[in-house]
Amino acid sequence: MRLTKEGFLAQCQEEEALTILLERILIRSPHGKWCGSEHFGLRDFFEDARSKPERLIEARKELNATLEELGMRYRLESIGRDGESSPGVDSMTLTFSLEGEQEPFTLKV
Repeated sequence: MRLTKEGFLAQCQEEEALTILLERILIRSPHGKWCGSEHFGLRDFFEDARSKPERLIEARKELNATLEELGMRYRLESIGRDGESSPGVDSMTLTFSLEGEQEPFTLKV
């Protein structure tokens, strides 16, 4: 399910829902500021990763902990910065696996 611009709920595919969760909520939220989960929020990791690439490893661990707490069957396998990013704009590629599925899939955020 997703929320439309008009404020209604609409059904969507799982990958679309995951993309919305990542792009609109998790990546924009500061880490640890949601009382429902100490792992929720990735903004701090992505900001720090500009000068400390190892922070992406921590982001992967925290995102997987968040997905597990939310009861989602997705797991982040890898995360990396795209070489094609414009100056001042970061673009990341995230590769996910889905429990029970053979083929991983990627999202660009």
